[in-house]
Amino acid sequence: MSDSPLKGIEEMSEARLDEAGIALDFGDVAAERRALAEGAGWLDWSDRAWLRVEGPDAARFLHNMTTNDVKALAVGGGCYTVFATKKGKMIADAMLLRTGEETFELELEPRCLDSLSTMLGKYIALEKAELTDESAVSGALLIAGPKAEATLKAIGLTVPGSDYGHVEAGIEGTSVRLVRLETWTGQPTFELRCPRAEVAELATKLARNEALSPVGRTAFHAARIEAGVPWFGIDMDEERLPMEAGLETRAISYTKGCYVGQEIIARVKYKGHVNRHLVRLKIDGGGPVAPGAEVKLDGEPDAIGEITSCAPALLDGTPTVALAYLRHGHHEPGTKVQVDERDAIVG
Repeated sequence: MSDSPLKGIEEMSEARLDEAGIALDFGDVAAERRALAEGAGWLDWSDRAWLRVEGPDAARFLHNMTTNDVKALAVGGGCYTVFATKKGKMIADAMLLRTGEETFELELEPRCLDSLSTMLGKYIALEKAELTDESAVSGALLIAGPKAEATLKAIGLTVPGSDYGHVEAGIEGTSVRLVRLETWTGQPTFELRCPRAEVAELATKLARNEALSPVGRTAFHAARIEAGVPWFGIDMDEERLPMEAGLETRAISYTKGCYVGQEIIARVKYKGHVNRHLVRLKIDGGGPVAPGAEVKLDGEPDAIGEITSCAPALLDGTPTVALAYLRHGHHEPGTKVQVDERDAIVG
């Protein structure tokens, strides 16, 4: 993945950046977290990967490749979905948008791009459909917070009413695709996708809006952990079944028919259960705990799970929150556990 198109622009001058030029924070993570909880924030989203699938067989092809119901999507609609191996293990999770009768776009974590492209390329060869990597020419900004929708409407945009609904729009001459996402941050969350060459110009325009505050990835991940939203590469990976990560209601259709990995996923649904479940933990006192920290029952020597990610208490009156995989039977809300000798509760 190339450097962020925002690297070097004035609006990023006070940011602490990662190696690709993505802002981690702007010097006050707590203030950025408050913007996501109380106002509206914008952040660079240009390190994502994008694939386009188009052609007469595109809908049927994707329907047979992924866990959610693609054929049911109308143009202007979309869904969250998972691509799996024949053993049901995740290759990638993705946002899937239907942008035309024969055209679909996928957005995913860049670490998954090669493996998913290889998987789709293997099966698409005999289909009347083409797969194109759009990552080098696409970019995006994220807008999130309780005032995000009102702010977007105030600048003249029509906001989709349902999750993964999307419309073509313009902001002061810059063409964008506006997508309503799930509440990844615990608040309304939207994506503005545009050509990569125009992301810096779009960010400059948004930065002039006093209702929007710049936000880095540190505050974003704190918000999504508090909201209980897992992230590929952090809370789930290629060794996980989607049900372990709690993605059944978000990403899996049990009525759509066959797809790659369907046999294993359906077997777990109807004949058993997974051995581990991703849960949210509220942890008493102190700062964050490190990924990999063991979760135990009080007084028991053996671990029943481990932490995958943790958000410090950045907002007044909120606890430290973590996501963790716990063994089946210990994952129900209200279960009391310990992390680094600190009391915690599932929920």
